[in-house]
Amino acid sequence: MIAVIFAKVSQRLPNKHMLNICGKPLILRVYETALNSGLFNDVIIYSKNPNLNVNANIVFDNSSGVLIDAVESAIKLFGTIFALGGDMPYLDSEILSKIYENYENDTVYGLNNDGIPEPLLAIYNGGSDKCIEKFKQSSKSVSKYLKNYGKAIPLKEESWKVKSINVFDDYEQALKILGCY
Repeated sequence: MIAVIFAKVSQRLPNKHMLNICGKPLILRVYETALNSGLFNDVIIYSKNPNLNVNANIVFDNSSGVLIDAVESAIKLFGTIFALGGDMPYLDSEILSKIYENYENDTVYGLNNDGIPEPLLAIYNGGSDKCIEKFKQSSKSVSKYLKNYGKAIPLKEESWKVKSINVFDDYEQALKILGCY
């Protein structure tokens, strides 16, 4: 299985994936967490952002539309994927293992404490692109897709580990929590 880290161009916090988190770009922190977990045959950053400049395996995402389109495109390219968000500074191998260990050839996803599916902490089965394609005729919500076709793995006390950086306050909070200064 490969880990695919999704990194779109951010509107709310421009170039957020390149923000310095304790001495390295945020996206590289996520990439190294996945790589060092020992769970994956390969780790790929899948992005529409031409400004990513890190020493990592980057594949350009030429899908159109929203996240569900990017996920469908990645499955077509790579087969079964473990989808991750490139803006999750708290991600660790423990939470990756929790999802990975519950994978049994069907889509699984993390369910946060608010009962919301985490589409970028999910394993999508290699054949699910066809199911997604059909599902998109009625909805473009990857969260709804997961609720209908995936198995939820409650994150409970680990839910905070999948918090994303979306605005500058999230970034400042991450620097404090991670002890970067």
